[in-house]
Amino acid sequence: MVDPKILDLRKKIQLTSASAIALTSTIEYQMQLTIASQFTDNNEDYKLFSSLFFSPDSGIFFKRIIKILERLLEKKYPQFLKKNPKFIKDLYTIGDYRNKFAHSFIPDNDTLRKIIGKNHFILGYLEGGVITQHKFAWNEIKEKLLLMKNIVSKMEEIQKLQK
Repeated sequence: MVDPKILDLRKKIQLTSASAIALTSTIEYQMQLTIASQFTDNNEDYKLFSSLFFSPDSGIFFKRIIKILERLLEKKYPQFLKKNPKFIKDLYTIGDYRNKFAHSFIPDNDTLRKIIGKNHFILGYLEGGVITQHKFAWNEIKEKLLLMKNIVSKMEEIQKLQK
């Protein structure tokens, strides 16, 4: 039988990973929406633009979307960037953070047993063909999740500027 503390830790890590991925997916969608709505006037044009530009097979990745959004903000809404000078850097930060969660796995029970009660957890991931581990401090996770929520609010601000 598996130790209930290991099961609890596994569940907490799964929920944390899911939250990070869900928030960054929301941010990614908001960036796509912001960019697409800038170049389309009606719903059908918007749908066509989005399906061509942001489809999963288009090769437009998170970092590329950030770069496009940055250019759009520089041209159309420079006052937003002046008011929020760390915004683009924060997008890149959470993009990197998202990738650590999206391409990782929860380690085996023996590894989890070693970190019960610690102020961090470990995720494994494949890097350069080698399975490696990354340590995440719980307080760092809280900070990043708050940053992601803040970015969601900032994206809503941008969308209001477009109206």
